[in-house]
Parts: sequence; structure tokens; C-alpha cells
Amino acid sequence: DAGELPAPMELARIGRDVARGLVAAHAQGVVHRDVKPGNVRITDKGEIKILDFGLAKMVETDDGVSLAGQVLGTPFYMSPEQWGDHMVDSRSDIYSLGATLYHLLTGRPPYPGKRPMNICRKAALGKCPRPTELVKAVPLGLELAILRMMAVDRRARYKTAQDCVDALQAVIDGADVSVPCLTEEEGGRRHPLLPGSVFVL
Repeated sequence: DAGELPAPMELARIGRDVARGLVAAHAQGVVHRDVKPGNVRITDKGEIKILDFGLAKMVETDDGVSLAGQVLGTPFYMSPEQWGDHMVDSRSDIYSLGATLYHLLTGRPPYPGKRPMNICRKAALGKCPRPTELVKAVPLGLELAILRMMAVDRRARYKTAQDCVDALQAVIDGADVSVPCLTEEEGGRRHPLLPGSVFVL
């Protein structure tokens, strides 16, 4: 429910536990393909559950090709490669987890729109506002982890759901989050290479 935004650290915990669930699914060769806020539930004991594997597929037996024009997933949270005839792998779930955390953190999806193809075009460009532009008091590590999960080029995302677990645990622990960055020799200041694909030095 985006009406009541969770505190950033609680959101990091939720994301970490969703990522743990994806680790288990991916270990069985299953890609969920529809990770979104509505498919994440918190039990009375505070446990995180991933619902609705109705679009899930076995990546080892499915060639990943969709029918022309067929949309498999919920547009606001779909990775760019899910639009059209593209191979889908576990990194699509990583993108969707990032988009889900972005929405829960900011109260809006990364690429709003009324028509799926408008959302598709925006997602392909990857130019959404940084979470800190929309809400205050967002830990830098959480923002960087979300932005890396949502990289347009899946090769730039975290490689595995376990990498997402580790990144979100680092946010909780107050440690540096693993993202591409330049580090100054004197002082060790980090300059994250996110978001974007072109940087001026």
C-alpha cells in the first residue's frame, strides 16, 4: 500500500527478504516475472511472502520468447527486456524488485503512465527521478542499490538475487553498498557511477 510509506530501513528489510525468496526460486530455475508491491505480503509475524507465481517460468526449459505484442507482467515493474520478444532471466526479477522498492519508497512508480507502451518507452530510456528528488531522508546506499537493480542494461544490474540480499543488508548495517564507483586515493571518497551511462570527469 503506497498510501503509507514504510521507513527506509524497514523497506530495506522487506526488500532483503523478498530477494531471499527470489534466491530460492532462482535456485530452482524459476523466474517470477511479476514482482510488484501487490505480490509482497507481510504476515502477522512480520515475515515477508512473495505471492502469485502465475507468470513464473522455468528458465532451463523455456526459450523465453513471448508472442508478438504479448505483455507478460505488470507494466510499471517490468524490465525493459520483458517488452516483446526477448529472453527473460533472473535479472528481470531483480529489475522488478528495484522498481517495487522505488514505488514503496517514493509513493509512485518509477515510470508513471496510463498506456503500457508509454511506460515501455520511458523504461527503455531509464531516466526516472532519483528517489532523493522525491522524498527526504533516503539513505544513499538504499538509493544506489535500487538504481543498480533498475539498470536498463541487465548486465549492469546485480548479477544475482543474493547480490541484492547482500546490498540491502549493507544498507541495514550502514556499510558501503556494492555499486560501480570511482574512489579517491586520498580520503577514500567514493563517486558512484549511478545513474546514467555517461560521466564527465
